[in-house]
Amino acid sequence: MKDIFVGDEKQKNFSLTSIIIIVILIVVLSSSLTYFFMPTITVNQKPPIATSSPKPTLDNGNNEQLFIEESVFTSLYNKNCETVVILDSYINSDGKLVPYSQSSGFIISDDGYILTNTHCVQDMSSVKVTLYNGKSYDAKIIGYDERTEVAVIKIEPDAPLSVAVLGDSDKVKIGSYAIAIGNPMGYEFSMSVGYISGVKRTVDTNNNRYEMLQMDIAINSGNSGGPLFNINGEVIGINTMKTSSTDSSAIVEGMGFAIPINVAKDISDQLIKNGKVKRASLDIYVGNSNKGVVIAEIISGGAAEKAGLKTNDIIIKYNNININTVADLISCLNKATTGEKVKITVLRKNVELTFDVTLGTT
Repeated sequence: MKDIFVGDEKQKNFSLTSIIIIVILIVVLSSSLTYFFMPTITVNQKPPIATSSPKPTLDNGNNEQLFIEESVFTSLYNKNCETVVILDSYINSDGKLVPYSQSSGFIISDDGYILTNTHCVQDMSSVKVTLYNGKSYDAKIIGYDERTEVAVIKIEPDAPLSVAVLGDSDKVKIGSYAIAIGNPMGYEFSMSVGYISGVKRTVDTNNNRYEMLQMDIAINSGNSGGPLFNINGEVIGINTMKTSSTDSSAIVEGMGFAIPINVAKDISDQLIKNGKVKRASLDIYVGNSNKGVVIAEIISGGAAEKAGLKTNDIIIKYNNININTVADLISCLNKATTGEKVKITVLRKNVELTFDVTLGTT
């Protein structure tokens, strides 16, 4: 599987011939369900009017069905649309800034700190933020974290901004309402309503392992980095990716994923304070092998070298937990602390050896 990061709306021009060729390729290609970066379609249209679904019901815990009026959703939109922002990202090409992608974000402080996804701003030469009132500002990238896909940017507004209320993602339950506001396919400040389909879903991609909320609402290219709200108008997640398929026999709909806001809170605090996230580290560069995780390079003076690990050692266990992929190893390290002593078991010339390692800091 690969990831479909839904905010990477890359802008490209296609000829009719190219479109026909692409359609033909899509028909003949076959694969399993995938996650992938989505291309850009630029749409020049005013923000659509928010609409609501038919009156749903909620169980209040006493087996009494309570109607939620449509006004609840329109009120939620009206109270929160000004906390959502549109991101336009640019890259440098031959000394000129060229539009690269569009995505979303949301305001977490009235002086201009904004949460979004890493892939929306990473390696960008410039990021411009547009507020609901139409005002635009150049943004400074404060920091981003690839392991969690959380990024923080900052603008300097000329007046205090409306701030999103952050909820508690640990309290989210399957069947709870899920509401997204963002910039899908260039349709600015669009709202989608659905339900939480799953919690603590594990998604592996690019050697990273994410624990995410799953929802059935429609999210598309441009939604990445935008807020996922609960019925109370609290942000419970950051919309990040969706599942799709290039196999015409496997139609996939309604499988979106969001970073839990409790994860984002801790990461954003560290990014604002330090510009990066400090984590426990083995101080090595690694890659996947058919037996485990192979050490490609050891950082001089780091934790692994001090413990006696060597290049070409294959890590197969971390504290007796089997390690099959880089994602397995990173998942273990994400739960560890700097200075913690762990046992690393490796294969060295097909001989199994175990080392006591005192973890360093990234």
